[in-house]
Amino acid sequence: MSRVGVVVRLTPLAMIAAYGCGAPYPEPRVGAPRELSLATDLAALERDVFTPSCARANCHGTPRRAPFSLEAGAVFGAVVDQPSRQVPALDLVEPGDVEASYLVLKLRGHAGTVGGRDTQMPLNRTPLSEEVVARIETWVAEGAESVPTP
Repeated sequence: MSRVGVVVRLTPLAMIAAYGCGAPYPEPRVGAPRELSLATDLAALERDVFTPSCARANCHGTPRRAPFSLEAGAVFGAVVDQPSRQVPALDLVEPGDVEASYLVLKLRGHAGTVGGRDTQMPLNRTPLSEEVVARIETWVAEGAESVPTP
């Protein structure tokens, strides 16, 4: 076998070893990166954050492994005033109270501080940026409305 043949045959194995089982795969890069808005209303968060980052197959999308959906149109009913399964005393989103919102603790990787699991969301993927988490916190702090208030 030629030296080139060894490199070509090992490349797929090297890729599997590099990413491991369950590790995040690199996001495909097509064209210019999409600009995210700074809007903090639920529709913008669904479009910019929950749908692309959370509502994936075998996570909070279809088919779903997680206990609730974060697909567009389902987020409000799934998280606002809904108890967390890991810490039922805390709602996933407590309107007006960022520190009592378990979803925020999961996004920050701090759920263990209240008796939950420290697994940071999104699971096995790059954590959301500080700016994105701040947008979610603003939505929660402003009352976690399903539609923007005029």
